[in-house]
Amino acid sequence: MKRKQRDVPLRFRRIAAEHLESIRGSEIGINTADLYLGDDVCEIYRPDIEGVAYYEFQVLKATRENVDNRYDLVQNVKKFNLFSETGHNPIYSTPNASRDFLNDELAFLVNNNIQGFIMVATNDHDFPISHWSFEKLPPSLILEQDAAREKKTLETIYKINSMAYLGEDANLDEVNHLGEMPSVLKGLPEDLIESDRGISSSITEIRDLQTRQLDDTHRIRAGRTIRRGPKPLDISFTTCVWKQVKEEFKNSFKPLLDDLRRSTSEVWKKQSMLEEMGEGIIAGDVFNLVSLEREFTFQLSGEAVDYVRVRVAKRPGGFSVIEIATRELPFDRESDLTVTLYYGKDCQEKVELFVVNRTTPTEFPRIDLSEEE
Repeated sequence: MKRKQRDVPLRFRRIAAEHLESIRGSEIGINTADLYLGDDVCEIYRPDIEGVAYYEFQVLKATRENVDNRYDLVQNVKKFNLFSETGHNPIYSTPNASRDFLNDELAFLVNNNIQGFIMVATNDHDFPISHWSFEKLPPSLILEQDAAREKKTLETIYKINSMAYLGEDANLDEVNHLGEMPSVLKGLPEDLIESDRGISSSITEIRDLQTRQLDDTHRIRAGRTIRRGPKPLDISFTTCVWKQVKEEFKNSFKPLLDDLRRSTSEVWKKQSMLEEMGEGIIAGDVFNLVSLEREFTFQLSGEAVDYVRVRVAKRPGGFSVIEIATRELPFDRESDLTVTLYYGKDCQEKVELFVVNRTTPTEFPRIDLSEEE
């Protein structure tokens, strides 16, 4: 279930590292300057996916001197406790989270350098960045801590919807879960798009002004209900034990899972295009390329080498970023740049980039908008 980050495929490590770097220093990246990816990664599964469905990367914090100034769970728990003690609703609590649970999580955050997590999907069954937070413990760690309190051991962790997770033991039984467990669905159409049934409506009309006695205190007028459009689907929800949910997950949620895959496919296509063709850098800008290992060497190649300057800047946790500063090109076309990173003797990573002037025209494919006869 657990593995070291160096044993995770480079592609998924790159997605996680670039997500963290994109948040760092942004408007939503409060207190992210000293964050970095930890060495421990948890494999997360999904009932309908063969093999690993997600990699959960731990996000660590390099310093802990200013714990009380963090705008995250620490502050929320303090407010939660304040509201609880004064008898008001615990508006900062999460569903089914007791005060003791939040205090345990707070204590763990304060005493360790774990700050959050980044969940990366392994294919187009979900978005590349499927779930992330820099304010909460990783779901796997919450489940593990909860199981340890009950003196139980987790063998496998499943992601069963966008924000729900379940821990399973060696006997394939549920140990605990985080978030709301899904019910088994019956009655969904095979394809949500092709079965678009249109909009239904119901209108109630009062036929006359005469009333009749309904009971001792109420009188009603006679009327009729007119229904237009397709008949509503007869969908049933059945609460089941984990083994049945796991067994019926693929068929029960197939229309929803297929719809999710349609939504994610374009994102993954763009991800593949960036990996194959390279990310563009506007001449004059600086591009930051994060190293995936603490120790590395790198080499630049391609036509754009003569138009860039590089320097290595330190990042938290002993990691580094290659800052690639570009200058104006003497021609109006793209110029390729390849960065090859060497992590030890047997591991290397190639990152494709290209440099282009801001004024260089982009050629779009011609689109015929004329109507066919």
